[in-house]
Amino acid sequence: MLQWDAMGFTLLHAGLAAGAALAAIPVILHLILKQKPRHELFPALRLIRQRHRVNLRRLRIRHWLLLAMRMLLIALMAFALARPSIHGASFIPDQQAPVAAALVFDTSLSMQYQDGGRTRLEAAQLIAKELIKEFPAHSEAMVLDSADPTSQFDLSMARQRIESLRLRPRATSVNQSIIEACRALDESDRTRKEVFVFTDLTAGSFAVKGAEELQKAIGSVKGGVAIYVLNVGVEQTKNVAFTEAGPSAQVVPANSGAVVSAVVQDAGQGEEVLVELLLDEQTRGSQQLVLEKGRAARVEFRLPRLEPKVHQGQIILRNGGGLEFDDTHFVTIEVRPITRVLLVSDIERDAERLKDALAPSLFVEKQIAWYQVDWIPTTRLSDTRLAEYSVVGLVNVAQLPAPRWAELEHFVMSGGGLAVFLGPRVQADSYNQDIAQNVLPVKLGTVQNLPDAVGLQTVVTNHAAVQKIHAWDESLFGQAVVERYIRAEPSDKSTRRVLDFTDGAVALAERPLGGKSSGRVVAFTTSVSPTPRQSKPWNDLPGFGPLFVPLSQDLFNYLAGHTEQRLNYQVGEDVVLRPDRGQKFGAYLLHSPDAEQATRRTADPNEGSIVVPAPEPIGNYVVSAGQGEQPMKKGFSVNPRPAESTLDPLPATELAAVLGDGIFAVARTADELHEVMGDVRIGRELFPWLMPLIVCIFAMEHLLANRFYKKDAGEAPVRRARTDRGNHGSMPSVQERQTAAVVGR
Repeated sequence: MLQWDAMGFTLLHAGLAAGAALAAIPVILHLILKQKPRHELFPALRLIRQRHRVNLRRLRIRHWLLLAMRMLLIALMAFALARPSIHGASFIPDQQAPVAAALVFDTSLSMQYQDGGRTRLEAAQLIAKELIKEFPAHSEAMVLDSADPTSQFDLSMARQRIESLRLRPRATSVNQSIIEACRALDESDRTRKEVFVFTDLTAGSFAVKGAEELQKAIGSVKGGVAIYVLNVGVEQTKNVAFTEAGPSAQVVPANSGAVVSAVVQDAGQGEEVLVELLLDEQTRGSQQLVLEKGRAARVEFRLPRLEPKVHQGQIILRNGGGLEFDDTHFVTIEVRPITRVLLVSDIERDAERLKDALAPSLFVEKQIAWYQVDWIPTTRLSDTRLAEYSVVGLVNVAQLPAPRWAELEHFVMSGGGLAVFLGPRVQADSYNQDIAQNVLPVKLGTVQNLPDAVGLQTVVTNHAAVQKIHAWDESLFGQAVVERYIRAEPSDKSTRRVLDFTDGAVALAERPLGGKSSGRVVAFTTSVSPTPRQSKPWNDLPGFGPLFVPLSQDLFNYLAGHTEQRLNYQVGEDVVLRPDRGQKFGAYLLHSPDAEQATRRTADPNEGSIVVPAPEPIGNYVVSAGQGEQPMKKGFSVNPRPAESTLDPLPATELAAVLGDGIFAVARTADELHEVMGDVRIGRELFPWLMPLIVCIFAMEHLLANRFYKKDAGEAPVRRARTDRGNHGSMPSVQERQTAAVVGR
């Protein structure tokens, strides 16, 4: 494909174009050989005179047509010998002029595709090294790649950088590299300015977004710039990759299991593959898949009762095809010790249903409960060390003195979670005092006795407390029957409503408290306690197991901080690790998959967490620190973006939309590259198109000449024969023969 932004025209042998003057030869010959008119005697017959005029007019048309074709034939032959060509704005009369060249390499992971024993990047390097040898003397060159779009003109350095190129997981499209190349070329004083882009031309190699900036950079280069796109991709690809993979939960409590799943996508002709899961260097399962062409399949590996610690492993794809990097997906799962929960209520009966939902007695006996739930009366709250618990729940507590609210505030600001469940015992004045409002997400109003029951509805569907239920069966919220609740309004601008009643009132609201390592406070405005006999029930939630049990467990899991910690990332994302409550650190060690020794780093104490900015190497990482009440050991995994496995070719229309109307040409091989370079530098010669045209005109002239003269030669004998038959065989007179001759013409 070749495009020019400004068309031009030139002749490689302008002197031979003078041969077009030979087109006058047929005219000269026509004038020299033109027959002089002869005077013949004719009878004064009108019919003969009219026939004479018609024949004469027809003869003139034939002669002029043949004359024009012969003149055109001679002119085209002279024109073809002059080797005319069309060219764009980058036409350079001196083909040995020094060149300013920028070589842009796509170093994204899709360039790892193996074909013919070498990767696409290795194929590009091979062509580039030969190309740079052909640059004329005093040329300058620079090398840029899609992960590092910075360089400077230095021919020897360019050769070294071509050799040292490697695939970069964080590499994106080549747009920015071309923009930087154009900026450097604009400052060059060389007359020839060229950009060579080496890419596999997959869908992600050029970005349609931001095309205007790219086209503006190309158009701003003084003297114009030619862009050559060398497509080193493979036309028929064969690959199988993970499009989705990871654990069902990245942080899970002890006594719970985890599920590691993956979606395997075929991008070839259909393959039979083996999927294996390795965790802690042990094989934990394998599955054989027979994939249909272009189809996907899902695999799952169940991991029951994992030991409390950081578990790391990988999902491996055997016989994955031409790309190697997407045959492995790294996984990190953190299993934390059993979550300790403290429930506080005026009487134990008020907390019974919530305790059973969090830690059913059967689960406790079998030691598979997620939570260890302790209950204390409100009067003993001052004697309890809250730091030993991850979550504290106030259930239908009538009132708390100011010191207790202060203790709860300190507990939450240090990373703990607080759940406040309202009920018939609650005294709004105690909850609305200033010290309590520093903690609570809502300000309480009066109890609402509804004439008609209402249900629940989600406000934030992706909130960790309601997300699973909403995905499983969102109608469960509407099936709840609520007849009484305490009207409440948000008490702080940071308050977020999670659930509402169907009449629009607040049902569940949350509020973060403290700095970046803060905890969360939630308030539920209706009761979760059993209703005393002879009392009007507030709702049916405690007995509505399909909703109450998962809602309680997910809510406390969220407050414990298990759902917020992310351990599996993609290349280019910042990693944020939050320490457990009670852990303090300054310096830490980072063990990365591409280094034999750990690197020492320092965490920002103001962040309250460890931030690793956009790690690039793919694999499993370990972070360790030894300060605090207990040593900290965390882990995380970094995987490539799924789009890197997409080998679909970039449509030609999208490439044209990105590069615009500037000069660019696409080639697949080194020979094609030289050909299109000649088309841009020298122009595209018209000789191959002129020669068939000349042959066609010559053949047409020959056919027309034979037809015209043969017809003229054959008409006169026919007329003479007719005249002979009309005279019954007698010889015509002289006057009759003269008349026949004129008519024949």
